[in-house]
Amino acid sequence: MSLVYVKNKKTGSTYVYEQEPFYDSSFKQSRPKRTYLGVLDESTGEIKKLGRGKNKKAKSGYVAPFTQTSSVDQSQELLSEIDHLKRIINDKDELIRNQQIRISQLEQLLATTLTKLKDIESSLS
Repeated sequence: MSLVYVKNKKTGSTYVYEQEPFYDSSFKQSRPKRTYLGVLDESTGEIKKLGRGKNKKAKSGYVAPFTQTSSVDQSQELLSEIDHLKRIINDKDELIRNQQIRISQLEQLLATTLTKLKDIESSLS
């Protein structure tokens, strides 16, 4: 189940529905079934039950995911996580560079060792 937000352009109100998919066998496809939950209070992010309808309680305590305060907090958290990941990447990049330097040193050592072995082999034969 998911929440659907429908904005009324005339009044500026945002209506909240709970959407549940169900299979329509006559058309052989999925269709949404919506249940009215209430009106979204944009200042607090809570859903307030308004108007007619069945006496179902609105989801109390639900806060919309993108209120201004929460979006600022989420943005700050994301920025700090990005900085942390950048530091990890830089550390890994430095480790990779050090390993590449070590590999090139070992390749040079191997090349000189092979030439010495060839010299020794040629002097023995």
